[in-house]
Amino acid sequence: MAVVVIAISYTSKASSKLDDHQWLIEFIEKNEIVPIRNEPKLLDAQYELGQALFFEKLLSTNKDTACSTCHLVNSHTSDSLRKAIGAGGHNLGALRIAGKDTEPLDRNTQALFNLDNNEVKNLFWDGRVEVDLQGPIKFLTPLGKHIPLGLENALAAQSLIPIISNSELKSHTCYLVGREQNYCKKLYESFESVNESIWNLAYLSFIQHRLIGHSDNKDLSSIQKKYRKLFKLAYPNKSNFTASDLANALARYQEIAFATRDTPWDKFLKGSESISDTEAEGARLFYGKYRCNNCHSNTLFSDFDFHSIGIVSHKKDKSIDKGRFEITGNLKDFLKFRTPSLRNVTLTAPYMHDGSIESLEQAIGKHFTGCALENDYYEVCIETVFKYKEIIQPNEVLKLIAFLKFLEDKSHIIDDDIVPFTVPSGLGIDDLIPASANKIK
Repeated sequence: MAVVVIAISYTSKASSKLDDHQWLIEFIEKNEIVPIRNEPKLLDAQYELGQALFFEKLLSTNKDTACSTCHLVNSHTSDSLRKAIGAGGHNLGALRIAGKDTEPLDRNTQALFNLDNNEVKNLFWDGRVEVDLQGPIKFLTPLGKHIPLGLENALAAQSLIPIISNSELKSHTCYLVGREQNYCKKLYESFESVNESIWNLAYLSFIQHRLIGHSDNKDLSSIQKKYRKLFKLAYPNKSNFTASDLANALARYQEIAFATRDTPWDKFLKGSESISDTEAEGARLFYGKYRCNNCHSNTLFSDFDFHSIGIVSHKKDKSIDKGRFEITGNLKDFLKFRTPSLRNVTLTAPYMHDGSIESLEQAIGKHFTGCALENDYYEVCIETVFKYKEIIQPNEVLKLIAFLKFLEDKSHIIDDDIVPFTVPSGLGIDDLIPASANKIK
């Protein structure tokens, strides 16, 4: 019915313009393109716990970094940097710099929109977290077989990885005070030489204890009492809480806070919004002439597979970033990276896994140029690269961008229930616009 409504609304267009609209309408109908699912925005107790944890610096070793430090709500869940700067950094967003004994991570911060969607089968640029429907543990992660039980989805599994990742939330050295410094230092000295997965589990236990204390409920600090109350409200049928409960709450917050429910594209598919001539022309270029949807497919505009468009970058240790190959060891995956979703892509520059491309115009153009001749890895690069055989025209780039803007949803920076006023620890909340500036609670 929505397609019929859309079609009728354009019958009066001039024929030169009707062609693009009509082509798009017929393509939508033929390929059964549907709007993204729009589930109720349930702000339950698990959401409240996840929200606190997302902005809580207690999740980092030295209490200086939160998930929100790199995934700034008012920077559209990214940080505007080429490469992320996690634990030990100073300032926020584009002004963030590495602190003493720290340096930027190897890759660009990915946005967090729609990560709970069932189309998402893997996470991170290299897919280091992925759904494993055949295996006994459901999710393949850097934790291996030691992954905690009870994780509800891949997003929950993903939520644990920055906590145990050196330079993200976990620091190389403890800079704490009192008993916590002694405990942390002993933990580092005891486990850093053992199996990495076991060490990571021990570290997660350290963070969990910092939040809610031991299970016997004795000698709890005021902060631990607050978090224990939040955990109990989120999981009323449990008395003992694990890292999985923390991860599931973080996932619940992200899936609700960062869902794109209200884009013009989805409204258009429902028949409640029109599409301009330029946007329709861009859609025809996207789905027709250049078939961008071969990789940027489905409702999230990603196949969540791995491809190379000829970008060769280096890590902080000067080694080449091999992409998906570092996870699989399969040469066919060399220099390949996960296809990003295009929902809100117009808001999340810079682009690519290394943040090397500053504008969307340049990002589109890179798909048509391929490997750089002067690069030392040119011969290897051309074996894996995806490249169009023709060059896109400047006016076509602008039309494509007009269509991509049709995929924007900025509700995350408008809704009052996304950024909390405070967190149980009382530590500062990282966002480009302080919560106190736009919210009273």
